[in-house]
Amino acid sequence: MPLEITVIERRPVPDGQRFWDTVTQILSRATRGTAAKMQARAPVGKTGKLARRVDVRVSRVNQGFVQGVEIDFIVGVPYGHLVARGHRIIARGPGREGAGGGRTGPRGRLQGRRGELRSALLERRGRGSLGFVPANPFASATLQEDQGSLVQAIERGLTDAV
Repeated sequence: MPLEITVIERRPVPDGQRFWDTVTQILSRATRGTAAKMQARAPVGKTGKLARRVDVRVSRVNQGFVQGVEIDFIVGVPYGHLVARGHRIIARGPGREGAGGGRTGPRGRLQGRRGELRSALLERRGRGSLGFVPANPFASATLQEDQGSLVQAIERGLTDAV
C-alpha cells in the first residue's frame, strides 16, 4: 500500500511524550471499527482463516524532526498480501515428502538439496506463470471508505484530550 500521510496541525504541547501516548491511544480506539470491517469483508475461501483475525498495531515513529504514529493492519495468515494484491500462479514442482532420499539432519529430509530445489523453482518462474489470481482489495477498499471518519475520530479525540 502506498505511503499516505495525514497532517493534523495542533499547537505545541508542553509534554510531548504524553501527547504522543494520547495520540497512540486515540488511534488504537479509532481503528478498531475499521479492522472489524476488514475482517467482515475478507474473503472466506475454503478454510476461513483469512477472515478470522485482523489486528491493529499502532507504533510511535520518532526520527528527529519527523514524529508521528504508524498504523499497521495485520491479517492473521502469512498469505494475506497475496489475496489482497493478487499473484501469479507458478507450477509447484515435486513434492517435499522424501525429497532428501532418506537423509536426516538439522534440516530434515531437505539437507543437501535446498540449492537444487531453489534453482528448479527459479527455472519454473523463468518459464512464466500458468495464470494470475486477481486481487481482492478488501483491506485498501475499507481504508479508503473509512478515511474520513478516521480523521474525524482522531480530531475529536485530540480536541477532547487537550
